[in-house]
Amino acid sequence: MKIIIKLKIISLLFLTTMFGCQQLNDVVDIQPTTLISEETALVSLDNYESLLMASYASARGYYNTFMFVDELLGPNFKTGTSPSGPQVSIYEYAILANNGTTQGIWSGAYTAINRANIIIKRLPSTTFTGDRRNRILGEAYAIRAMAHFDLLRCFAKAYSPSNGGDLGVPYYTEPAVATDSKARNTINEVYSGIFSDLAQAQNLINNSFNSEIARISKLALTALKARIHLYRGEWASAVTESTSVINTSGLSLQTGTSYSTMWTSAESAGEIIFKFRYAQGEGSFGSNFWVEANDLIRFGAVGSFTGGYTTNDVRGTTFFATSASSQPGTRNLVKYRGSAADFGRADLKVIRLSEMYLIRAEANARLNQIATASTDYNLIRNSRITPNLPVDDLALVSQNTAIIKILAEKNRELVAEGHTWMDLKRLNLGLLRTDHNVTGITDPTFSVPATSPIFMHLPIPQRELDANPNMRQNPGY
Repeated sequence: MKIIIKLKIISLLFLTTMFGCQQLNDVVDIQPTTLISEETALVSLDNYESLLMASYASARGYYNTFMFVDELLGPNFKTGTSPSGPQVSIYEYAILANNGTTQGIWSGAYTAINRANIIIKRLPSTTFTGDRRNRILGEAYAIRAMAHFDLLRCFAKAYSPSNGGDLGVPYYTEPAVATDSKARNTINEVYSGIFSDLAQAQNLINNSFNSEIARISKLALTALKARIHLYRGEWASAVTESTSVINTSGLSLQTGTSYSTMWTSAESAGEIIFKFRYAQGEGSFGSNFWVEANDLIRFGAVGSFTGGYTTNDVRGTTFFATSASSQPGTRNLVKYRGSAADFGRADLKVIRLSEMYLIRAEANARLNQIATASTDYNLIRNSRITPNLPVDDLALVSQNTAIIKILAEKNRELVAEGHTWMDLKRLNLGLLRTDHNVTGITDPTFSVPATSPIFMHLPIPQRELDANPNMRQNPGY
């Protein structure tokens, strides 16, 4: 990955002094060259923390795009009245290697990684000590692990015990330099790096920071491990890690207005374990789907999906609404609209408590612990639907039907949070749309098999292929 990081020494020190360590966008300047020049810039823990915040900013940028692309590749939405060309090509599975949207995931993630790598390279050799030093270093390891995991999910096959030797993504552990032409590591090698970095992070970050949900805490690390074990089909480990989060988080599933407030108030914690924070005016993830001010609908949720919310399900009205431009049978995504007083400000919820219950439910169901899985599944339903529906006892149905019900509940709960294509992909389910508007296809259904290379992974960006002679493209592109 040919990235150049140039730390602006005067700006870095000035901004740290004037505004503290929360400045996200101005402390690091990305230049289209390939030179690292930070030897004299990192002279205080404030400097290192500012660089960490810049790494978070890059991670927020790629995660925003990742969540959007994940939903476009699923069955829940279709193009609206005002979609853009590059996004339509993603929806239609006609992605080219020079697609700027998917390229943004790659470049944004590796920028976050590179900034983290500068911290990991430099901070241990300083004389700084204490919890703050350890936290900064631990979070750098955590960002590096998370970004590589997300890159692997997008640009490589879903993991199975038999494909660990297949191509993953390059795992960078050193700051980028001009001569870098790193080849892709194997899937197993990438996961090895991820688990190693998570272990380092957990040793460095202490539990006292768990309540700070806009930064990666020890609790968030455990939750991330639960997600990773689910993706690897390590069901017992997924149960262990998700249970640890549920039992130690101090959080509870929200109901009614408390649940809605979690989406309309940027500072409401609710059941959030980790999020990327947006300041007012920094942009809205929801505008990827609907620009409410102008009623421009880029992608609308299809009726076959929104019809799955019952009348008394708080998620139905919290997540979706109609407008004058809504297409027949579709609804607009309002999950990220913010509040009337703080319109458009809605943070990206990366990990929530409900995901932990759903991970545990699926993992237990796959371990044939159906009664235990049924308890978690019904806890989610009862926290969202008032008055509660009769208990849906999964023990009364087959194991496969129980899993299908849990996955459908997960889709309703975590829509537009980065789990739609990812779940279809990790479970080798392929794509089936029964309500679509893919150009040139009149058949009422549109499908992409799980074995298709264009379903398995996104294309490696063309500019990466052009710059790196050791980079190999994915099949199908």
